[in-house]
Amino acid sequence: MSELRDMLAERLGRRLGRPLRLTIHDNRKVMLSFRYLAEGRLLSLRLHHMFFAARAREIGAITRFVRSKDPASRRTVEAFISRYGHLIGVKLPEPARGVVYDLERIFRRLNRRFFRNRVQARILWGRRVHRERRRTIRLGYYCDTDKKIVINPALDRRSVPRYVVEWIVFHEMLHQVVGFIRIRGMFVAHSPEFRRREQSFPRFEEASRWESRNLSRLLRA
Repeated sequence: MSELRDMLAERLGRRLGRPLRLTIHDNRKVMLSFRYLAEGRLLSLRLHHMFFAARAREIGAITRFVRSKDPASRRTVEAFISRYGHLIGVKLPEPARGVVYDLERIFRRLNRRFFRNRVQARILWGRRVHRERRRTIRLGYYCDTDKKIVINPALDRRSVPRYVVEWIVFHEMLHQVVGFIRIRGMFVAHSPEFRRREQSFPRFEEASRWESRNLSRLLRA
């Protein structure tokens, strides 16, 4: 994961045009913070690990916000954070046990069947976040830094088939097994190898169709 941090630091530093010390964390309250060191020459930037998924638009917004606290850039960063807010995770005595599905049991079964118990990670439901007019939704998230899988709580309902939840968990477990592959200078999570192995899930086509047909309902959940 240090390679991913270094790559992200390089992208940010190149845009900022100054030395950068980047720290990745799992703080649930402050997703982005920064301060200047060494008489303003060295920037110390702290980012939540969700920013590993940031694209060029968000990278640009971060750098503009660091330079001038530009309100438009701040809104772009906040919009990115809101898309991941439900996948930060919750602190509960049994965070993997939902109302309908027990993620720990699903994880153990998939680990035995498909991965020979090689996947070492915690799994938990994310927190419920009430927002209006959501346009996108992430159903799962894997953080290699903390070896943690977080699943969207919108899936914890009887109307969601078990095989769909299993497919999402399988997808996130696969990220640890396949890892990030560097293609044309960038680390790619969903590489051709990842996509090939994902399709080995027994009900892959059926689960994919269910997600496509029910995405609008999940957005309202």
